[in-house]
Amino acid sequence: MPDAAPTAPRPHAIPLTGWLLTAAAAIIAQVLFVASTADELPFQIPTVDSATYHAQALAIAQNRPAPRVPFWQPPLYPYTLAALYALGITSMTAVRLVHGLSALCTALLVLCVARRVTTPRIATAAAITTSLYGPMLFFTTQLLPTGLAVATGMAALLAYLRLREAPTRRRAGICGATYALAALAVPNILACLILPVLHLARRRAWHLLAVCLAGAALLILPVTLRNRVIGGDWVLISTNAGINLYIGNNEQTTLTLTARPGQDWDRLTQMPYTHGATSPAESQRWFLREFFHYATTSPLHFCCGLANKTWLLLGAAELPRNLDLYVFRPFSWMHALLTWRLPWFAFPFGLVGPLALLGILTSFRANRPARTITAHATIYALTLILFYPAARYRLPLIPPLLILAAVGTAALLQHLPAASRFRIPAASLAPARRPITLILLLVFLVLCNYPRSAPTSTINFAAELQKNLGVGLQVRNKTADAMRAYDAALAHDPHYADAHYFRATLLRANQNPAEARAALQAALAARPNHIKALKELGVVEFNAGRVELAESLLRRALAADPRNAQTMRNLALALVRLGKQAEAEELLKRAKLAERAMPEAGP
Repeated sequence: MPDAAPTAPRPHAIPLTGWLLTAAAAIIAQVLFVASTADELPFQIPTVDSATYHAQALAIAQNRPAPRVPFWQPPLYPYTLAALYALGITSMTAVRLVHGLSALCTALLVLCVARRVTTPRIATAAAITTSLYGPMLFFTTQLLPTGLAVATGMAALLAYLRLREAPTRRRAGICGATYALAALAVPNILACLILPVLHLARRRAWHLLAVCLAGAALLILPVTLRNRVIGGDWVLISTNAGINLYIGNNEQTTLTLTARPGQDWDRLTQMPYTHGATSPAESQRWFLREFFHYATTSPLHFCCGLANKTWLLLGAAELPRNLDLYVFRPFSWMHALLTWRLPWFAFPFGLVGPLALLGILTSFRANRPARTITAHATIYALTLILFYPAARYRLPLIPPLLILAAVGTAALLQHLPAASRFRIPAASLAPARRPITLILLLVFLVLCNYPRSAPTSTINFAAELQKNLGVGLQVRNKTADAMRAYDAALAHDPHYADAHYFRATLLRANQNPAEARAALQAALAARPNHIKALKELGVVEFNAGRVELAESLLRRALAADPRNAQTMRNLALALVRLGKQAEAEELLKRAKLAERAMPEAGP
């Protein structure tokens, strides 16, 4: 039997009003945000990753045959969204409202955790602040796994705290299972499982450690077995970890981090297959080998990259990846109020970050639950530094930081004449004189809000958003709205090749080949190697009888993308028209081989 657990401070009892205020704040914030954005296209048309999750969930809900490959992305969110669709919850407004349940759960979990660290009033304030945290409000109402990841991550942290307070088999199993559940939404949270593992190993509670690991295996093992049986490869959860690790760690991270959905992303995902990979699992292994090769052969460059990502993680501004939070501000007064930036200050992280750092310093020695929360946040932060600390990926870090910020706020309130009203226990905070506390806060404010330059700062996200909206509207046969979106994208960036290309596809579908040709030429003027524009213009010229010009364009497209079977077929057709029968037949053979070698798309 392990030694008896050390006596832990009893959590503060939260009055019923605290629970009710927390729940009311979360519900009102979510309903108000969704209702106020219900008529705005950027909040109604899923784009980029949201569109991918939407398509996956529809396929699952409609029982379409799944590709026989391992999961490309963690499966918890797509199947959760599919369950909503299967229940008949299909309108975007209704789906977004249901997503708000994750925000409600997160707020209540924050209250459960914060009451172990500070007083009921400050714990309630931390929970309410979670519901009003601008980026949290935005992402939890998107078709993204972020809200689910935040809620399950907080559940895992709470389970670990409860395990430390009273180590039992039941609590050990729940702790392992909740960390595994969170990992099925965002796999890097699984790294935080090292905390209960080390805690139980240090106490020599081997039977509890076995139960904890069994709880984790109970949820993850079925996913791994599904990947093996259906996908044919041993993959723990999903195959996107390798490419994500490579994107943030290579000799040209600026290029990989700014690779946009479309041609650039396609070229990036096809790199392993050009080097001999034949399956998604082999593709992941290739990216992992490239990462380790880079880290071991260029250690200085690798460490400099980690230092730069640490600097970006501590920054107040919300870093974009596939979308920029600040671009959505004109479409929501509430979002504009709760998420904004100035040259030397960004709200809300510009305030939360410094207060959290102050909370860590003032509580680390005297407040054991605060140390546990700090350790959980630190390990998750390290995984972000290893990958890339974009706003969406940083969000699971925010609730623990808000609790630590509440502790930092308590340190400040100690110096106020009315501090006794908050009944802050002196033993929970390290002694701090008022000048030192204020100086530390000022230093942290400057540190967090110092302007930073990120690789994605050069991307015109306003133009990209309008282009993505145009694609979504075009798929839904709303051609007039789609054309307005493409025109809006070009108003933001007249040299945006993708906007010209998709505008051309819409014009061609509307039987307007002359304007389609002009739009495709504009796309190629902006980006001469735009593969899809080359292919599309080749088809337009072929249909217009300019077969030699079509051949030239299609050869350029094939040179840029030698594995594209459709380009080979189109070029073969042009060659037949020009009397080059032998070359056309050879191309058709290559097209068949290319199709067989093409991997199935991941689910």
